[in-house]
Amino acid sequence: MNLQHRSDLVIKAFPLLEAKADENGTFSGYAATYNLDLQGDKILPGAFAQSIKDKRGQVPVFYNHNDFDWIGFSTSLAEDGKGLAITAQLAMKTAAGHDAYELLQAAAAIDYRVGMSIGFITKDFDWDGEVRVLKRIDLWEASITPFPAQPKAFVSDVKTSRDFEKRLREVDGFSRSDAKRILNAWQDFQRSSSGRPDDANPPLTRRLLSVL
Repeated sequence: MNLQHRSDLVIKAFPLLEAKADENGTFSGYAATYNLDLQGDKILPGAFAQSIKDKRGQVPVFYNHNDFDWIGFSTSLAEDGKGLAITAQLAMKTAAGHDAYELLQAAAAIDYRVGMSIGFITKDFDWDGEVRVLKRIDLWEASITPFPAQPKAFVSDVKTSRDFEKRLREVDGFSRSDAKRILNAWQDFQRSSSGRPDDANPPLTRRLLSVL
């Protein structure tokens, strides 16, 4: 099953992976944090507890949420005061796993902070004003991503095109013309996918970034 076509799958990215993979392909970092994100969501401590228990701390690790680029799996998931800590093992004898190892090593050599991102389904939440407070999360996967500092490129939880354009201008700081170009790219993608939400799709991310 291609996870990218689940309309209820939410994607969130965090620029918090600071450890390089060792020679055995093991790496660690944070897959999520409890900070308020630019989409107006805040994950509560304990939100991952049931999912960690059900999955025994093991979820697949992809590259950029592409399940065709399965690069490894988590060996440990634990919540602490900062967020969801992860230790993972790359599949070093596969092309995708070895490529991910080389990327992490190259990033560490130039002190580039690689991002981590999660794909999940929201099971329980409350509203605190305009903030959606995520109380229980069903974690499906974790990914390494090259765009941790580009939350403006992700369009999950945007209800209408007007909301999307307004958020791009007022929250993410885009000019009106740049916001319209991004909106047009998003609408083109929505039409090509029969209107199906698919914010996890890497080609969409690349298309949004390419208009800047």
